[in-house]
Amino acid sequence: MLDFLTGQQHFKVLESALKVSSLRHKVISNNIANIDTPNFKRSEVTFEDYLKDYLDYIEQKEAVFDNSKLPLATTNRRHIVMPRPDYTGEPFLGATVRTVDELTMRKDGNNVDIDTEMADMAKNTIYYQAVAQRVGGYFTSLRSVIENR
Repeated sequence: MLDFLTGQQHFKVLESALKVSSLRHKVISNNIANIDTPNFKRSEVTFEDYLKDYLDYIEQKEAVFDNSKLPLATTNRRHIVMPRPDYTGEPFLGATVRTVDELTMRKDGNNVDIDTEMADMAKNTIYYQAVAQRVGGYFTSLRSVIENR
């Protein structure tokens, strides 16, 4: 029923960002929990490169509806605007967890640095809160539109 509200491209990107941030929190927590485990290799979530490629794809698709035509330029607000194509891809599918085998500085083979992990956890917490706040703002603006008919 609410798919038309949550099916927008920018909402899907925000939803994916929340999912990835949650996954990143779990991975960082796992790294911290295994700080004293011999031969444990830390893991990290890679998502930003995929997100950039996804957003570039959307931008290109919006700029050129058909590859055989030039993008439609409008110089006046009354000009006809080319319809925007829909993207059905799911950006969350690009998130991957990779094991970092480099930089083992300890004799037991473990490469987890508590300072790095805590800094990453703080950064991820701030990121999650910012995205959650933006999602909340999205629904607040929808509610505002619905209530002020």
